[in-house]
Amino acid sequence: MDKQKTLPQNLRRILPFLIFLLFISGVCVIVYKAQFRYDLHKPVQYIMMTTHKTNGEVILTKDSPSLTEEFSCSVPELRAFSMECTAYRASSDARISITLSDTESGQILYRDSQKITGLIKTSNSRYLKCSLDEEFTDSESRLLRLELTLEHAQDTTLHFTANQRQILVSSFNDNPADHSNVIYSLSYSDNSFMSLFYAVLCAALLLFAALTYYLIMIRCQKIQQFFVPLALMLGLIFQCLVTVHGVPDESTHLDTAYKYSNQILFVQSTDTPGTIYKRECDARLSEMLANGLESNSYYQLLFHTLERPSDTQLVQVSYIDGTNLVPGIVYLPAALGISVGRILGLSAMLTFQLGRIFNLLVFILLIRLAIGVTPYWKNLFGALGLLPITLQQAASASYDAIINGLVFLFIALCFHCQNTQVLHKKQLIPTGILAVFVAVIKGGVYLPLLFLLILCFHHRSSGMYPARKRKLLLGSVLAFVLLSALALVKFMPVFHDFLTSAAAVDQENSLYTIPYVLQHPLHTVYLLWNTLMKCGDDLVRGLLGGMLSWLDFQINWIFIILLLICLLLLINVNDDNKRLSRKAQLVISGSCLLSTLLIMLSMLVGYTQMKWNYIQGLQGRYFLPLAPAFFPLLTTNIVSVNVKQASRTWMVLIGTEILLVLQMAAMIL
Repeated sequence: MDKQKTLPQNLRRILPFLIFLLFISGVCVIVYKAQFRYDLHKPVQYIMMTTHKTNGEVILTKDSPSLTEEFSCSVPELRAFSMECTAYRASSDARISITLSDTESGQILYRDSQKITGLIKTSNSRYLKCSLDEEFTDSESRLLRLELTLEHAQDTTLHFTANQRQILVSSFNDNPADHSNVIYSLSYSDNSFMSLFYAVLCAALLLFAALTYYLIMIRCQKIQQFFVPLALMLGLIFQCLVTVHGVPDESTHLDTAYKYSNQILFVQSTDTPGTIYKRECDARLSEMLANGLESNSYYQLLFHTLERPSDTQLVQVSYIDGTNLVPGIVYLPAALGISVGRILGLSAMLTFQLGRIFNLLVFILLIRLAIGVTPYWKNLFGALGLLPITLQQAASASYDAIINGLVFLFIALCFHCQNTQVLHKKQLIPTGILAVFVAVIKGGVYLPLLFLLILCFHHRSSGMYPARKRKLLLGSVLAFVLLSALALVKFMPVFHDFLTSAAAVDQENSLYTIPYVLQHPLHTVYLLWNTLMKCGDDLVRGLLGGMLSWLDFQINWIFIILLLICLLLLINVNDDNKRLSRKAQLVISGSCLLSTLLIMLSMLVGYTQMKWNYIQGLQGRYFLPLAPAFFPLLTTNIVSVNVKQASRTWMVLIGTEILLVLQMAAMIL
């Protein structure tokens, strides 16, 4: 009799499990057949030029008609190359002569003379595309020489987009000290290897789906139990899908982490400001990966991760220090990971990946602590920690991994202190330390979150004597003033730039400044309003993970709506939510609003040119640290979610993320 009862119960568990896996498998097949396979014949693209950032330029004129560049070809089976250029005042018979040769053998790989009338300045970029007659099969690590000559120039000027490649470029215009590069891209081999990448990705997603169903639906675990394994596995998937340099400004973050890795390994500093020592293989890989995602990044990931590097000698290269807006401690996890890779003599790709993995591990630990600390909205903290945008940043070298984790923990501690009758030092000390951290990150834009500390004390002040109330109020005000002063001192150089960045010579292309904002408050309001109207949908999409990598991946709104619905349900799980008092709602909403305004104003005076009528450069991920405080404001008695419904909501959320990952994979090619 017991067996007869047990069998149907097991079937009721196993059958949905099989249906779920079959559904995910079916989607994997459909994405491959309908989207992925059609682009597998294309050559691999290696973008040598810096994308998403401003580059320099090299100009050819009648008086200076030629240039040469010698560079180490870092790709096998070279097929084609291109250059981005624009012609001004182009004469009808002006031409550009292009020669590419192998310096060792003298073999001419490409030679042609092209008219430049098609390169006349327009709103779109113009490219010189050069295809080799025969594939250069032995191209990797060969030293090639590019020669360009402007013929019949007259008044024609030809502007080539250029940047610096300190390792790959050995000389420019026969000057070994000049490492300028004018090559925009190299095309090589073909990306059929991406079918292997896709197969591994699908296998990982199926394993992740099975683990999710087992932990949530079969074992009936709570968020405290299943968050770590799910976040770790999904984070590793994102870490490979959005590979090195695929996250905004990651090259800068890796450079800064490398600087601290040198300090950990007792590597001496260089005598030249703005430079550090790197392993040559690490510096070379940094120049071989574009800012964003391209098939070349996955080629390097699949074929060069497990190799043993031979060129590990230290070389001096320039770098960008990313600590002007954050304390150096946020780079420590990535620096430790990079140090481990260097000590073990691992490849450059694996070394950088270890830095990203260490970041991910620390982020998961911080969010797990936040889930354990907060008395309510544990499911909300877990869901926010698993959002695509959160995991993308967490599984990278970006300081956002540590910032988001620590701010989440600070908000959780504020909720915990609010719910505790007697506060002890073990609660107040970490809360105070994190409050200092919140004050000194990102130019102080999250400073208003310190008003959440009021939640720790306001419900206790009702029974206090007036004198003690005054002391508490005075102490709170004094603490806020001191932290604000600390932020002001920390970011004084940044504020000075904001105050003096206006250029009277070119008013239209100069940046908005703090004095301008203060002198034109009404116009500032108009700018804020225009930003919400023009960019509001992109900000919401970016906050929930619908705009990933360097905003290259714009996911369908269907996925975003599903993720938003899941969040709104998970904040109303029975016994995991609390109706906030009017005072608490006022404090939380005020702090979130003020912080939002500071974020927008910081991008207005730090990034936006005066020719624009709305704020440039805003991204939804900037508002992610505010999410754990903001979403509890949406708790309502209208919606009630029990434990079983919460489990189903989690399955919908995880299923949506799996579909979103598959759509990202389809966009890579």
